[in-house]
Amino acid sequence: MPNIPLEPVESLDAVDSQYHGYFEQTDDGFVLREDVRPLAEQVNSLASNLDSARSNLKKVNNEAAERRLTNKQFQEVLDSVDELEEKNPEALRSYIENLRGQAAKGGKSGEEAEKRIKAIRDEMSQRFEAERQELTGRTEKLQSALERTLVDREAVSAIAAEKGVDALLLPHIKSQTKVVEENGQYQVQVVDGEGNVRYNGHGNPMTIKELVRSMKDDPVFGRAFESTMPSGSGTAPGSTRTAPAGRGEENLSPTERIARGLRNGRK
Repeated sequence: MPNIPLEPVESLDAVDSQYHGYFEQTDDGFVLREDVRPLAEQVNSLASNLDSARSNLKKVNNEAAERRLTNKQFQEVLDSVDELEEKNPEALRSYIENLRGQAAKGGKSGEEAEKRIKAIRDEMSQRFEAERQELTGRTEKLQSALERTLVDREAVSAIAAEKGVDALLLPHIKSQTKVVEENGQYQVQVVDGEGNVRYNGHGNPMTIKELVRSMKDDPVFGRAFESTMPSGSGTAPGSTRTAPAGRGEENLSPTERIARGLRNGRK
């Protein structure tokens, strides 16, 4: 997903089509609307974090591959000196060959050599296991960060397009999505309560945009979106205009009104 230009542009050709509605034409060109600037900065920040997470994940995977090769080489050194190849560390090979030679002679020095060989094997195994766990932990953290960034980025953009409140909607969107890897590419899937992929009316996997639109039509979650009804005494579809005890609704902030509406809808 491309970034949203924060500075004026001469033509909307420089802006992804999904963001065209965020710009106004002025004498200086097409300028980003001030009311969506905070959102644009957030989307751009998420994009930067996503690129960084992908880069770090690739780096960790490369390191893991290199260390697996190194571990294999050392294991070959420890398992069979006779099958050593030039790719194995020369110093370690010479040392173990010397120990094996001493062990073959038997006696006290042979027993001591066998103990040293065993100590090397144990030490290397522990070292490799510790490095494997460290790399696994780093990879899992980066994977988690990548998944959060992917979901947040798509969700924030979809919520903004429908004029919703991301602070209220994001937790519910995250609970209905998961990230999967297919052919080296990460994709966000919308899922049901059992973790199965949800499909739209055309038989295709539902997108986050479609999920947000369905939430906008929901009588409860619809309260977290800007009303399309004209201002006045009318009532938006699916909402109730009851005035709870305590602070009058006219004294509440827009966010407080949405939160109160969500609570009332769950009663």
